[in-house]
Amino acid sequence: MDFPYVAITWNPRDPQQSHEATVLLQSLKLDPKCRMMDRAGIVVYCGIPGVPYLETYRLPDDGGIILGVLFGRDTQRRITSQDILDTPGHSEVSAQTITTLIKHYWGAYVAFLSNRRSGNWWAFRDC
Repeated sequence: MDFPYVAITWNPRDPQQSHEATVLLQSLKLDPKCRMMDRAGIVVYCGIPGVPYLETYRLPDDGGIILGVLFGRDTQRRITSQDILDTPGHSEVSAQTITTLIKHYWGAYVAFLSNRRSGNWWAFRDC
């Protein structure tokens, strides 16, 4: 794959959209090893694993992923994957998690967050 990531979103309660998402995923023939997130309504594949500008940050409790580079707002240092796990407010992913990320970090990233209990998901970017 010649792109940093592929994200496909759809309304999982809509049978037509679910069918179209399945057809699209099958036609892209993406490597299952590159699948970073797979939920009802959202699938994310990383196209170029291991490149320095596309770190993968996984949120606790399978709450989502962040692809890109993050820096701490207070320290201005590059954030590691472990640092993001230690940030308060990630135990239950919600719209508040986005506020927490924006408050604590800046950088060039795209975030895909999911709350399994509610079925809600969010996608946003900072660049």
